[in-house]
Order: sequence, then structure tokens, then C-alpha cells
Amino acid sequence: MIDLSIKHELKYRDKLRSRAEAQFEIDVLVRQAGQEFESLMDKIRENSELIAANGEVIRIDEEDPVLPIQVVKDSIRRKYEVAVAQMDINMCHTVARLLQLRNRASQLNREDGPVHKINRVISALVREQRDLIGDDDEAINSNTPPEDAIRFISNQITDLGCP
Repeated sequence: MIDLSIKHELKYRDKLRSRAEAQFEIDVLVRQAGQEFESLMDKIRENSELIAANGEVIRIDEEDPVLPIQVVKDSIRRKYEVAVAQMDINMCHTVARLLQLRNRASQLNREDGPVHKINRVISALVREQRDLIGDDDEAINSNTPPEDAIRFISNQITDLGCP
């Protein structure tokens, strides 16, 4: 009977020891959770300006501190994804416009294109000018921009008294 009583006491002692160890582990986990919660709150305070800049507000409770952060994180991620998508669209439009402009420049600059025709006209005007009036300070040359050549011709016409 004493043996049986000792066995029961040893069994209860082992159960108590096991429960004490479990309680110690629980206490350690509760302490760690409290420290992690404080660390989380510190990080939220450190980043409060960034969070507010994205138009978000975080309300944390100790029961479930992760869910509100996850919601805010997802919201900010969606905003940035939309912004990046818009930037991609704008970049595609810009690249398409750049390609259009390059194609147009290529058309204008080809051998039989308008730029070469204008340059040939200016060269012919330079030759004609040398033949008719000689070298002049206001004269045009092969490097004269088309708008200056037109202005020069208009002045010449006005000087000659033609309407």
C-alpha cells in the first residue's frame, strides 16, 4: 500500500514537474510575445510618417497585431502596383511616341526627303546669291537654317520693291 502511495506521489510529482515546465515555457513565450509586440510598436512609430504619407492608419491591438499590419501592407502594395503599372503605361506611350518621331525624322532625312530638298534649295540660293550680288555680310550660306533663309529671301524681295 505504501508502495502504491509512493508510486502515485511520484506520478503526481512528475505531472506537476511537467506542468511547471510547460508553465515556464508559456511564461517565456508570453514574455517574448510582449517584447515582440513592443518591438512591433516601436517599428510602427518609427515608420508612422511613411505610413501616413501613404494615407494609411494602423490600429493595433494585442489580440491580433499582425492582421492590421497585413491589411495596411497589402493596401500600400496595391497602391504601388497601380503606380508602377501607370508608369509602365506611360513609358510604353513614350517609347511608342519616340519611335514615331524617329520614323518621321528618318522620313524627313532620307535622300529624297524634304530636309535634303530644302538644303538643295538653300545651296542653289547660295550659288545664285554669289552670282548676283557677290559676298554680303547678310548673305546666307549652306549652314543657314531654313527659317533664316526664308527671312533673307523675304527681305530681298522687299528691298526690290516687290509685293
